Amino acid sequence: MKKTLLLLFAILIAGVGNGRAQDMKSTPLTFEATNSGAITFTLKLGYGTDASVMNAIEYKKNDGAWTTYTWNEAISVENSDKVAFRGNNVKYYGNGSPSFESHITSTADVYVYGNMMSLINSTDFAALTTLTGDWNFAKLFRKEGENPWDPPVAVTTIKSHPSKDIVLPATSLTNYCYAGLFAGCSGITRAPELPATTMTVGCYEEMFRGTGLTAVPALPATKMIPYSYDAVGEYGSIDCYMQMFQDCTSLTTVPVDLLPATTLVHGVYQNMFEGCTNLTNTPTLPATDLTGGDQCYTSMFKDCTSLATAPELPATTLDDMCYAWMFSGCTSLATAPVLPATTLTIACYHRMFEGCTSLTTAPDLPASSLTEQCYGGMFDGCTKLNYVKCLAVNFGSGADMELGDWLVGVSATGTFVKAKMGDWPEGTYGIPSGWTKQDEAGTETMTLTGNSDEEATPCYWTTYYNATVGFMADPNTKVYKAKVNSDKTKVVLSEVTNRIVPAGNAVVLKSTAPTLTLTYNATTGTLSGNELRASASQIYPTPENTYMLIKGASGVGFYHYPSINPTFNTQTIIPARKAYLTIAASARSFLGIDEGETTSIHEGYSMEELGSAVWYTLDGRRLDTMPTQKGIYVSNGKKMIIK
Repeated sequence: MKKTLLLLFAILIAGVGNGRAQDMKSTPLTFEATNSGAITFTLKLGYGTDASVMNAIEYKKNDGAWTTYTWNEAISVENSDKVAFRGNNVKYYGNGSPSFESHITSTADVYVYGNMMSLINSTDFAALTTLTGDWNFAKLFRKEGENPWDPPVAVTTIKSHPSKDIVLPATSLTNYCYAGLFAGCSGITRAPELPATTMTVGCYEEMFRGTGLTAVPALPATKMIPYSYDAVGEYGSIDCYMQMFQDCTSLTTVPVDLLPATTLVHGVYQNMFEGCTNLTNTPTLPATDLTGGDQCYTSMFKDCTSLATAPELPATTLDDMCYAWMFSGCTSLATAPVLPATTLTIACYHRMFEGCTSLTTAPDLPASSLTEQCYGGMFDGCTKLNYVKCLAVNFGSGADMELGDWLVGVSATGTFVKAKMGDWPEGTYGIPSGWTKQDEAGTETMTLTGNSDEEATPCYWTTYYNATVGFMADPNTKVYKAKVNSDKTKVVLSEVTNRIVPAGNAVVLKSTAPTLTLTYNATTGTLSGNELRASASQIYPTPENTYMLIKGASGVGFYHYPSINPTFNTQTIIPARKAYLTIAASARSFLGIDEGETTSIHEGYSMEELGSAVWYTLDGRRLDTMPTQKGIYVSNGKKMIIK
């Protein structure tokens, strides 16, 4: 009997405890003082906004009656006093017209708990799960700095109750509904549950920034909605977790399954854990396609100085600035994640590992073509870094644009592994002086994308130059040297029939495929009669004389560079490894292409001249003597028919 009574008593106590936790949904937003001071609910109106923008709210102290509250009135409290608030306002922050903001401040140390929906619906808040309007509870406890963009000023008086929860039951959110809600409140150590599965614009942005959280709430959203807008408003999930836990220095671990989404949007995790200096692990980041997710991971773990291991980054399709500054300042990071993407986007890895002073080996960088600032500052300040493997061979607008100060401040000596085709500069914008260069074994191919001429059977045109490495083009590609005709009206192309281009020769390439492959070839020599020029790095050309192969209004051809660049000036550049022609005193803005014609041996050549010439078959095989069998051959840079 005694055991039965004890069991019933235990069940009763547990039920009371559970009831109290559940009762938080029925408890209005409440502040419980632990010392003396005053609680104030402020209302600040923007220019042209009057107080009618807000309905009056009510408060009660301890077990007293509900009383109409006068905005900005200080409510005096002593130890153990409780002050609750309720109201009927859609939101307490207006970011636009009308402009207003509300904040709850306290000079007393207070616990905060209860259902915040009591500010939205004074009587039926317990069952309310839908928010309307935008910015509902934004910055309610945040103390603003001098400027709106300043970090939150520290608030030490607003605290989590040891057992009574703050309740945020909304499953239907609005834009920026909780943005900055607890930002700067170092006494908020326990996060409320966040049950919503559909994210809205900036809904959790900066929500717990600078708080004392020791654990994070579950974030069950599995899919993000792309951004859109109309006359009514904005839609989507962009920036939804931006800065959510920034500067939470008491946070040491997070669940590995915290962020299950595989479809990302703009800025979704930007700065999410920045400045969490005691964080030692990361959530899994499962997305493999980041399309639409520009800046999705930007600065996500910036300055997490205790983080020694990075998460896997399996994405093979990137978006602009997706990983920019992601681990910048992570001074304990000793191992970098694999970066498998071979097609890069603008600033995708910009300053990704800046200041990672424990990093000795860079992740392999397999992409053959670079784009604007893709590796800019990527390893700046990595003082122990002594190994980089980068297979880039095409630098787009130039190494200084794509790399910037990417290896400034690294180890004085190290090893740089490059592709055989890679024509790398040394110094600030390339391979550090003092490092050993190695060619990667077996790396012999690169891919370039040309301009389509958009004919019925399209061909793709581009130019290429490599100062140090020769190559052979694939069978789908024709290789030409170029020369301007005598009256300067067109550019005559002569085919290099064996498709082999020795190092130091600039050529025109024409392919039947949208991409073309160049294979390393050790042949040396000079393509005679070739007037194409190029440089291993970007250059500033002489404006009045420069022509480039470009797809313009007249199709693919050589265009006067100033004519196709309205803003052309002395700072306009020709990209590295792109060929051009210098044609003095030509008034034409466009020079068409003449690919030449097959020439018969009966067209003015003497047998002595033909016999002493070098002959090739169309597949590039050199013959010892002039051929006698009928067919088409190449000699003196022209196709010849022997009949």
